[in-house]
Amino acid sequence: MGLKNDILYELARRDIRYFVKATQRDYIFAQFNKEILQALSQFYEDVKAEKRPILIIQAPPQHGKSELISRKFPAYIFGKDPNMRIAGCSYSADLATSINRDIQRIMLSDEYQAIFPNTSLNAERSVTRDNVPLRNSERFDIVGKKGYYICAGVGGPLTGKSVDIGIIDDPVKNMQEARSEAVQKFLTEWYGTVFLTRLSKASGQLIMATRWHENDLIGHIIKKAGDSRRIKILKYPAISEDNKVLIPQLHPLEKLNEQKAVMNIYEWEALYQQNPIVEGGNVIKTDKFCRWKELPQFVYTKIFGDTAMTAKTSSDYSVFALVGFTASRDAYLIDLWRGKWESPELLNMAYAVWSQCQGRADIPKPRAIAIENKASGIGLIQELRRGNPRLNRPKLPVQLLEPKAKDAKGNLYVADKFTRLCDVLPDIEVGYYHVPHDDLNKPWLKDFIDECQRFKADMTHSHDDQVDAAVIYPLKERQTGFFNPNF
Repeated sequence: MGLKNDILYELARRDIRYFVKATQRDYIFAQFNKEILQALSQFYEDVKAEKRPILIIQAPPQHGKSELISRKFPAYIFGKDPNMRIAGCSYSADLATSINRDIQRIMLSDEYQAIFPNTSLNAERSVTRDNVPLRNSERFDIVGKKGYYICAGVGGPLTGKSVDIGIIDDPVKNMQEARSEAVQKFLTEWYGTVFLTRLSKASGQLIMATRWHENDLIGHIIKKAGDSRRIKILKYPAISEDNKVLIPQLHPLEKLNEQKAVMNIYEWEALYQQNPIVEGGNVIKTDKFCRWKELPQFVYTKIFGDTAMTAKTSSDYSVFALVGFTASRDAYLIDLWRGKWESPELLNMAYAVWSQCQGRADIPKPRAIAIENKASGIGLIQELRRGNPRLNRPKLPVQLLEPKAKDAKGNLYVADKFTRLCDVLPDIEVGYYHVPHDDLNKPWLKDFIDECQRFKADMTHSHDDQVDAAVIYPLKERQTGFFNPNF
């Protein structure tokens, strides 16, 4: 073993691939990570040659990219050049400091010392200077050399002197953050006023991130750089067009397809396929709507309501949608009412819709009227629950709708409309959603389809009231509340 180790360590001094093998014997190599390691080697050579390279790597989660780029690569570079100055940034300070500690563990290992005996850290944790090399969760210095590593959460300060290599590892936490214009602006400002100002004149930028949005940080950097030869972009989808995966030993095709099945299409395309959300419509693929000419037998029906803030011309409409649910958990849009009604017109319309639906003989009577608990809906809910015997208005069974979506752990949180829509898009894709056929000449159908087609990810469309009442909430019902008499 001694001779074999000596050979391996000598190779590790020369080649980062062998360095990874020497410091992590069970690391699984595939063509994917070999290409990344080759790109990292070339990146380092370009930094030394003062070419100011920008290497952008896009890859799915749990494929070892952070291990190679944020942990192994800095440790290797300090071994090759202990005077190198490196900064590592991530979406949170906690993650950034965790990566810092991981690099230290690699560099304090017996294997590392055998490979690079001239690169060492302070044996004890050191927080203050006093002419002692620092080693803490924010910074560590290379003993007797000029090199150091500093880390920060994206948005935080990068204290210290200039750096030769700046690393950004996932600048945003999730899709909701990435879609926020405020977060996008904050990131680009931090990148320009903090990150870039710390880079030395011959520095390199190493950035890896999930492409959640075309206006994300990577998109900003690419637009600013134009056709610059400094930029190299490596993009790795989890599943290629010919159905091949990156690391079959870790993530076989069957496992990835299972993951795809439980995610909405936009999360999957961004997180695993590195295709950012394209704004400008075509979010709801109306060609995937099933079309009914005759209604099936329903287990129950329900009325869903979305009420406007006001009845002014510039405001959204108020909408009531009658939806039926079958035993196979399919949702059928049966009828729809849309208008700009102020109180008491809105209350009158709610009772008129309820009465009309109750009088139909071809479908079960509606179980309830479900209304989003916001704006004019708050007063409407109270009025419908209270009733008015003097006006011959009964108390109606009202269900409160809350604008919530599920996070990656399945927990509900208050979410914007686009995020909630993403949760139900797979139901449309697989054929759970049915709307009337054009031959039925429903007077509201054309406007409804048009609104769905105009829905944009950046929320710059004119109206989305029908999308909420007739698409999102009914499909959320089939996902979470089917056959629940209290839902």
